[in-house]
Amino acid sequence: SESLRLYPPTWMFVRVARAADRLPSGIAIAAGTKIYLSQYVSHRRAAAFADADDFRPERFASPPSPFSYFPFGGGARFCLGEALA
Repeated sequence: SESLRLYPPTWMFVRVARAADRLPSGIAIAAGTKIYLSQYVSHRRAAAFADADDFRPERFASPPSPFSYFPFGGGARFCLGEALA
């Protein structure tokens, strides 16, 4: 998990909002808006991971906070390769 946090299979993926929605941060998203998600950047946020640039496998002894770790995407369109990783 720590290796995938630092070096995810892809650095970014794009989703298109099918309907108007609101992000967990509170930002409103209109239908048809492209949303660019970067695992590379999100997995290195100091707010989510202390010493984010350090390799520390023990940090996954407890599950990470929601929306902070998604190396294979999420939801209905997650990468099928997750089971092989």
